[in-house]
Amino acid sequence: MFKLVYSLPEKCIVACSGGVDSMSVLHWLTRNKNSKKRVKNVVYVHHNTGEFADKCAELVSMYCDVNDLPFEFSRILGHPPKGESKENWWRNERYKHLNSAYPDGDTPIVLAHQFNDCVEEYLMNVLVRGRMGTIPYRNGRCIRPFRLWKKEDIYSYARANKIPYEDDPSNGDTKYLRNYIRSNVTKEAFAVNRGFDKIVRRLIIGEQACID
Repeated sequence: MFKLVYSLPEKCIVACSGGVDSMSVLHWLTRNKNSKKRVKNVVYVHHNTGEFADKCAELVSMYCDVNDLPFEFSRILGHPPKGESKENWWRNERYKHLNSAYPDGDTPIVLAHQFNDCVEEYLMNVLVRGRMGTIPYRNGRCIRPFRLWKKEDIYSYARANKIPYEDDPSNGDTKYLRNYIRSNVTKEAFAVNRGFDKIVRRLIIGEQACID
């Protein structure tokens, strides 16, 4: 059903937000005894965003407890400075935290970015930042092997396997630029070019041939 970009590492840490993408990735990575051995730790990074973040942390913690997976709760300290984009600040702090928080510095940290994220990032880069490209495979110790997974397939996988997850209500708030692009610009891009997804796919697999 799913294809990967690059081989999976022998050992990894999984960053799990409680959303459908990361919960499905966690399930897929630990779906049997042999694959479960690959996951060294599951970490939830709390962004100090209130009750929803608390709810997601509890979901991930309970899922790990039920499935006998090691779990670690981590929290970003502070809040976005006035006038700075909350999205950018949270993202930068999250990567800074993940790339420096673990003493075993060699274990890759798996993130659950998927194909739709890559489409949005491509549009953000072209329309806002004035450059080409999409979400790269690596950011420090963080890796993104699941960039060919499509959102609709992830939802189907979650339903078929009865995977619990939380939908972030802020994802529908178009005051955030990425949400606006997701809700409006992406549809227009595909209306102009039905093969638009092939452009993004070529960028993703251009780093290395994809493998089953």
